[in-house]
Amino acid sequence: MLNQHIQTLLRQNFVIPNDYEANYGTPDYTITSFPSTGTGVDNSVDVLIAIDANISSTDTGIILDLGGDAVGLAVGVDSGTLRVRAYQGYPAFPGDSNGAGVEANISSYTGSDATYYFTVDHSARTLTAYVQPGGQGSSNSLVNLGSDTATTVSSFGDYSYRSNSKGYGQVSSTVAALGYTTSFSGTIDEIRYWAESTSLDISSFGSSGPTQAAGFAIGIAVTSPSFVGSVSGGAVSTVSLSSITGLTQDDVVLVLSTDDNDGHSISSSGWTYLGTVGSGGVTDRHYAKTMGATPDTGVSLNRVVDSLSACAFRGVEYESASSGTSTSGSTITPQSITVTTDNSIVVVFAMIDDDPTSTISTAPTGYTTALVQGGTGNRQGSAQAVFYKTGVSAGTESPSAITWSTSDSLSVRTFLFKPTGPVQPAAAGFTL
Repeated sequence: MLNQHIQTLLRQNFVIPNDYEANYGTPDYTITSFPSTGTGVDNSVDVLIAIDANISSTDTGIILDLGGDAVGLAVGVDSGTLRVRAYQGYPAFPGDSNGAGVEANISSYTGSDATYYFTVDHSARTLTAYVQPGGQGSSNSLVNLGSDTATTVSSFGDYSYRSNSKGYGQVSSTVAALGYTTSFSGTIDEIRYWAESTSLDISSFGSSGPTQAAGFAIGIAVTSPSFVGSVSGGAVSTVSLSSITGLTQDDVVLVLSTDDNDGHSISSSGWTYLGTVGSGGVTDRHYAKTMGATPDTGVSLNRVVDSLSACAFRGVEYESASSGTSTSGSTITPQSITVTTDNSIVVVFAMIDDDPTSTISTAPTGYTTALVQGGTGNRQGSAQAVFYKTGVSAGTESPSAITWSTSDSLSVRTFLFKPTGPVQPAAAGFTL
């Protein structure tokens, strides 16, 4: 009876916050007035930044500039678009391999309180952006806005909140490369900054779920990782995400484009570029995006391609992908991938050149075929196939070979999606 009463109180009278900062302790630097002229923390490497703000749909300008003119981290917004860049030297945004940049449509989160988180992994040269709707004290989960990795530098330089930064509003030559050349026009409540230390490990940020008080942990239900649906088309430049039944906020959509030619790219906003593979003159480009409060209704490319598909997954976030491999013939074996978290989803993408009508004779063992799509958008056309496997345990996942019904140039790539917000177990002797 007491158990039932406690559960009722929790449901009706309490909000259990998703405290993603609890594991990082007191911030190394907190900014509460702007612009700030404080000295900050020098010589940091990995960093975690939290910005509490109610950004309107019309706000524009530079919010934050960490570091010097040649290396650092910059954050800006422009009428519902967020741009953040970790840079080494003077890379242009987007696309310069000396920098990592994320651009995301945040219009679903404007006009209300939210906390925007940014992590920079120095050695991996990776930048990731998140938003927690509702801000501090909210029970909402993080939404992954995107991630990017610099490819032509061995590591990023030190990220610092130094005296040459102003908290927000500073416009310099490097920050202007974000495309924003004005000071921020909105209001920021607080900026918190954690520098690298023996206790700071940003690699798990966003995946550990809420942190409960010692000795009193309350399990919070999360969505089990699952496949939502897919849509695809041949000889098209766009597909309708509205065709994926039940697509909703926080679902992750993986977009895969295949064309017997090069030069195509995504034109829809807010998508994170995951890389390119290909074989026999065929180019495959891959993108991902976490849906906001109002899911996207479609995705478009800059021109017609042979095949364009989108697959949606729930209860996960994108973690990594293999580099991709290619061969000739009818059979190809996907690359293995290291799974870091139980109950993950592994996705395999496959392509065949010049055979838009080819079908799958053998799929990877234990995988479900999400789609097979061919078309002739350019030259002789091509076909693609997508397979997925849910409930994958931590360890090395090695998908078995894929066999097409015809022979030609082939390519394949493996993707990993890890579960978001695992349930926290109840304390021993206390079960709700």
